[in-house]
Amino acid sequence: NETWVFVKVEQKVPPVITCPPDATIHCDWAIQTSTTDRPVTGIDFTKTGLPTAYGVCRNPEIRFRDVLQLNQCGIGTITRTFTVVENNVSRQCQQRITVLPSTSQQQWVVTPPSASVPEVGCDGPTEAQIKANQPTWVNGPCDVIGISTKKWEFEFEDGVCKKWVVEYKLVNWCTNEE
Repeated sequence: NETWVFVKVEQKVPPVITCPPDATIHCDWAIQTSTTDRPVTGIDFTKTGLPTAYGVCRNPEIRFRDVLQLNQCGIGTITRTFTVVENNVSRQCQQRITVLPSTSQQQWVVTPPSASVPEVGCDGPTEAQIKANQPTWVNGPCDVIGISTKKWEFEFEDGVCKKWVVEYKLVNWCTNEE
């Protein structure tokens, strides 16, 4: 006797994904983020962790997408969503990455402009002269430094050249220091 049977194999079990624990990093740590869905292959996740995922028939591709909630100094949170898909069934998990200020002791340091006064005409210093004689600074790794310039004009008697004072104001927007 012979018997013939047709078997239809259906995979009904969804893939499984386990997220890495929430992570804390600092604003000067270089990590790659993506606000669009992309595969994790070729990206270094050593600072934040990588999920594990498996399916019934194979290891499914892991993809991720980030929602960045960072201020101008790079401090805040990143919500990272990992996704796996197998046989049109997807599973997701989320990781919260907290981004703290740098632990670097590098302070922002301002060097005043030269004490020598550049030659200017009676119309005052030009924008190029003001820029060329502005202070310089070295900032910390996550600092955002802003500079404003104000030109003061002092008039004396008629026919006498005017006097000029240029004031520079620097602000570290991350620490609110002037």
